[in-house]
Amino acid sequence: MKLKTLFWALTTTAGIVWSCSSAAGSQVLQANAPKIISQLQAIGELPKTQRLNIVIGLPLRNQQALADFLHQLYDPTSPQYHEYLTPDQFTEKFGPTAADYQTLMNFAQAAGLKVTRTHRNRTLIDVRGSVADVEKLFHVTLRTYNHPT
Repeated sequence: MKLKTLFWALTTTAGIVWSCSSAAGSQVLQANAPKIISQLQAIGELPKTQRLNIVIGLPLRNQQALADFLHQLYDPTSPQYHEYLTPDQFTEKFGPTAADYQTLMNFAQAAGLKVTRTHRNRTLIDVRGSVADVEKLFHVTLRTYNHPT
């Protein structure tokens, strides 16, 4: 049987959500990894010079207003029924602010990551950097694991 290696390396399947509280000056990071990872034994670490492409996501804002909007959008008795927003309207009402998006880009660049793509809706930012830079920035160690199959 061929041995496969599973990388838990902050990829598109294991993203990072970054929340910013400008007034408090704090960042809260939540890593999303498959549950199976906690049951596996690490077999090594990723080389510190290896380059990674990662995506960092910002959460939507005005969560209660968004929930209310979605309820009304699909309620046939609501005057808002099927009154869809354009992508730009959705971004302005519920997307991260332009200031929070710029703060995230500055944060990533200051840590040595290169912004490779931005997104019009300001919810995602694509960056590239070394394993060492990613580990330092997010206070994690990126390891390799035997595939569980």
